[in-house]
Amino acid sequence: MDDILDLLESNEKPSFQNEGNSAEKPATEWKPKSDWKPRGEWKPNSNYSGGTRKPFVSLWNKKDFTPKEIKISELTRKKAFMVVIANKTSLPDNINKLLVNMSLMLSKAGYTFRCNADKNDVVQLTILNKIKEEGDAAKGDPKFEVYLPWAKFNEDIEKPTMTYPNEAGYSIAVNMHNTFYDQKESVRAIISRDVHMSLGTTGTEAVEFMVIYTECGSESIGQHPDYRKLGNATFYIKLAEKANIPVFNVKNPESIKRLSEFIKSKQALAEVTGEE
Repeated sequence: MDDILDLLESNEKPSFQNEGNSAEKPATEWKPKSDWKPRGEWKPNSNYSGGTRKPFVSLWNKKDFTPKEIKISELTRKKAFMVVIANKTSLPDNINKLLVNMSLMLSKAGYTFRCNADKNDVVQLTILNKIKEEGDAAKGDPKFEVYLPWAKFNEDIEKPTMTYPNEAGYSIAVNMHNTFYDQKESVRAIISRDVHMSLGTTGTEAVEFMVIYTECGSESIGQHPDYRKLGNATFYIKLAEKANIPVFNVKNPESIKRLSEFIKSKQALAEVTGEE
């Protein structure tokens, strides 16, 4: 924890003039200019086709997506991270505090926190709220993105990055999940949402790394995974392997040191290339 914290710790307002009460200074009556002429009847442009907005098409029941494979060569790496905790996992207090503090420091250092705002995921919601609370005052301008599987999944989120998955998310999910179409509509939406958390709205903007916690400490699937301990983290790890996203499991004490070294290497590369 010291490694990561040591690393990461390394306004003009508009003025208003009182112009007096309108009763004291009545407005001047409007008069048209001498050359003013009334506008003619409005007519659409010759290329007008009834508006530019496309009608909303629900993907909720759709079952004919074209499977899309993740191609590393097509991915861009965003300065963003995720925190994944295997469902039905009892999280130790020290790990809870570590994840919250580390995420806040990463956010202040310019990393965008991507989350799902699941009301059952106390850690993610705590991190999100902490970033919101300190966002205005923090010099580092903490950032976050919220991905929802459907609009009412968490109505406390005012401006989610995505309100529902798009075709890119579903297409990648179909390719990644062998029994995708056997799942309920809500589960399919959640799986597709998870794709967007990892790969962004277009399915091509990958997070820089994932921080996870599982009881088994796994950072890859391996030959004989314990799916009971991996839980929903299984899909994230599989996706990370396909997209070449580093995974750091904080169940392992050395993971913090490796994460710290990874961030330092990224910072050094940014200084050389001039990229953020």
